[in-house]
Amino acid sequence: MDKRFLRRLVVDTTEATSFVLDKRFFGDRTTDNNTFNPTKSSSFSRTGGFTTIYDLQGPHKDSVVSGDLGIDNVLVGRYTIRPEFGVAQAAESSDSALKDFDGQYVAGRIGFARGDNPLTNFRVQLLNRFKTSSICLAVFQDGKGSFTPTVSLGAPRIPPADLITSFKADNDKDGLWRIPLNSISIGNFSATVNARAIFSSALDEIVVPFNLLPRIAAALKAKYNKNSSCIVVDCQNEVPLKLNINGTEIVIPAEDYSKKVDGVCYLKITRFNSPYYILGANILTKRGICLDFEKETVTLYKANRGALEGTITL
Repeated sequence: MDKRFLRRLVVDTTEATSFVLDKRFFGDRTTDNNTFNPTKSSSFSRTGGFTTIYDLQGPHKDSVVSGDLGIDNVLVGRYTIRPEFGVAQAAESSDSALKDFDGQYVAGRIGFARGDNPLTNFRVQLLNRFKTSSICLAVFQDGKGSFTPTVSLGAPRIPPADLITSFKADNDKDGLWRIPLNSISIGNFSATVNARAIFSSALDEIVVPFNLLPRIAAALKAKYNKNSSCIVVDCQNEVPLKLNINGTEIVIPAEDYSKKVDGVCYLKITRFNSPYYILGANILTKRGICLDFEKETVTLYKANRGALEGTITL
């Protein structure tokens, strides 16, 4: 790949396939540094074709992504790996798999679901190169109040005071990372759920079963907006969302489960016609999560940059 371009890739914990966008097919929708032209890379070798149904989980349309399959040198941090990955040339049904939280096109996705993938080995190559089995995702807040998302590889050094909870990930036939969600409460609404929630770094929202959202909205005195097909909440709302995960209460402030657009605040809690619970990346503000592929453990901790000592930040 051309080293002149710094490409933005989404780390997706719900998908195992990794791909980048082919500039010849998506160059008109994005920028040069968010695409890859395999014909311009002397180290690229085509190995075949690929088609995968990209399930973003919850109330989102699947994307059927297809294109070439190939191997190339990829510079990650200061290290070079040579993984096999997809070069996307088409996305049918929906192009949501090609975008980030804000609907902006990205260079592609790196799959960090569990289990081996018969199509691509980007995650395996990456972890093997760094001689580690863990990836950590965190959102730090600096002294000025700005938030910075961080991806790091390697075992974090988490002080006992910063450890929130750690547990063995449940077995999952789809390779998803499951989190034991005991209960959920907000305002005067409370429910014991004892669910195996999916953790998704690809979503910036929380998904609950269909029958729970009206009760959550009522607790917030929120209203459904037909024009936007979204639930609108008072921008002055400060009621926290409380999640009990593995026996530990985690408090999500209002600004992390709502989003202000043009003076209107929309709820980032959605529903799905299924018993699924999905915890998105918005639970990570001032927190971190480490996924260990060897030990099959999940660790939540208070975001502290000291925990990244000895790790490699991407």
